[in-house]
Order: sequence, then structure tokens, then C-alpha cells
Amino acid sequence: MNNKEQFSDELYQLNESETKDLLIQLGDHYISYAVINPEQKILHYLARTKVNPELSLQQNLDNLIELNTDLTLKYRKVKICVDTNRFTFIPEDLFDENLIDEYAHFINSDTNSKINVASLGDLAIKNVFAINHELSENLQLRFDKPSVSTSICPFLSACYILLTADPSELFINFNEKSFGAAYFVDGDFIFYNQFEFETQEEFNYYLLNLINQLEIHLATCKVRISGNSDQRAQNKSVIEKYFLEISQPDVNQILQTSSSISSKADLQSYFNLISLSLCE
Repeated sequence: MNNKEQFSDELYQLNESETKDLLIQLGDHYISYAVINPEQKILHYLARTKVNPELSLQQNLDNLIELNTDLTLKYRKVKICVDTNRFTFIPEDLFDENLIDEYAHFINSDTNSKINVASLGDLAIKNVFAINHELSENLQLRFDKPSVSTSICPFLSACYILLTADPSELFINFNEKSFGAAYFVDGDFIFYNQFEFETQEEFNYYLLNLINQLEIHLATCKVRISGNSDQRAQNKSVIEKYFLEISQPDVNQILQTSSSISSKADLQSYFNLISLSLCE
């Protein structure tokens, strides 16, 4: 695996790992990880490496661990999120562990999948998702009792704490070839979904559909965009055609970052990883 980028602050010390949390995001194009101080909510270290598309995600992770001894240290907690489109939401008051097999029918689960459940306590919903069974088992072997969720969980958790008094808010997080969109009205969670796209025209199509189906009032809806830097830059002009107020979420409301990191790293491209600090 090549093309690794990494950023650290002056407080990052490998020998203090047992008091720190390790955050890992497993994606189709990148594996990213961070080390944070959970008590003081400080980001100490960021790293991201491109995956080899000819290898499985599991093989890419194994190779990364072999080359980076900091991933083998003992941490206070290890939190892992996986990028996947195989998921569904169940309201907490309707969720029944005995119906897991039934929920699996909604997410195209197969014999090679393991069904997991993550809780979004602030939103009172359960995120039921499927990941590769071998990968799931290997994560438990590689790390000490890791908590595993989808990348949706940190994203929605961050959206919730970043809500303002605006009547409606739309959060858009870009991946390399897709985007996730979360919509809130008067602080209430209304909608989340993911959309695959290749061009600006396709993004424009999906955005217009969201506007029409959710009946978004363009003059008062606040939009915040995060995620992949190239997609943010290419598609911001599309968003500007419809919305008046567009900004980037303030990462420092989630974790404090030193100037040695924030001056060099594109923190918005690590938004979901950094937001993983909010999940338990």
C-alpha cells in the first residue's frame, strides 16, 4: 500500500497509547485512522492510506497493520467504522433483537455477511448493517474488543451535535463516488440515504430529487458539506444553484485540533473518522 499521508501534533506519544482511543475507518478507496485523547477531546494523529483495489479490504488492513506498529499497540478503546451501503434503520422503541434475521432481508445480506447493530442514542434509532463475515471476525482478533459500526453512525452523530437553531439543515458528506445526505427540520431527524454518482449532472439529479421529495425550503435551509476534497470542490457550484447558505462543519466542535495538524490536513476529508470519537 502506497500514498500514505499522516499528521501529528507535539503531544502525540506512542508510549501513552493505553490512555488514548484508536479510530479506524475502512473504506473502498482509503483506510484512515486517528489517535485521540478521549478525556480532553484532542486529536493527536491522523493517517490515511490508499487501498489496493486488487486486494480485499481485509488484506489491505492486514498489510497496513504490518507496516504500522502503532496499530498493534494497546489502546483504551478501539472504534472502527466501515463504509457500506448495506444498512437499514429501526426506531429504538420498535427494535427487537429476535428479529435480526428479518431485518437482514432489507439490506441484501448473504451467507458471507455478518449482521451487526449500532446504536445512535441521540437519534433514538438502531443502525442494522451487514459486513463481510471474515472481516468482522478478523477485526475482533486484531484489536482488543473493538466497537464496530458503519460510517453512517459517526456522520449522523456529528450532524446532531452540530445542529443550530435554523429551521432546516442538510448535511452532505462526499465519498469518492458517492455521497450521504442527512436532513433535519427543527432539530428532528427526517432523512438519511446514500447515492452513487459519477458526474456533476448525476449529483445535480439526486440533489434536485432530495429537494423535491423532502420539500426543502431553499431560502431557509442551511447546508454543510464535508468529505472528499475533490468532490466538494467540483459539486459546490451545483449546491450554490439552489441554496443560499453553504458552509463546512466545524470539526473543532467535535475534537480540538492543533495548528500543526489543521494547517496541513484537510480535516473535512476526515470528517467521518473524526466524528467516530462521538460513538460508543
